[in-house]
Amino acid sequence: MTDGEVAKIYDLGAAEEWGRLDLRRTEFGVTCSVLDEFLPPPPARILDVGSGPGRYAIRLAERGYSMSILDVSQQSLDLAVEKASSNGGQIRRGRLRDGH
Repeated sequence: MTDGEVAKIYDLGAAEEWGRLDLRRTEFGVTCSVLDEFLPPPPARILDVGSGPGRYAIRLAERGYSMSILDVSQQSLDLAVEKASSNGGQIRRGRLRDGH
């Protein structure tokens, strides 16, 4: 499967992936607790590779971290920036493609 084919699959599910963590609150809560425990204090710079629509990156940006996200899905990146903007957060994005 090529990067482009993988990206198309994730592009189709970007909104569903955003909502998935609303349904799986335990997963989100446990992951956030682990991040809080092991990350350096803000305003550290964090790179979230494979960020999807940015649920964790947005949460960290709201807590004062400088966030950059990378993902193969342009739809996920666009959704992350949209959601971050509506929550008053700011994240930088880049797209993974062709093994780069």
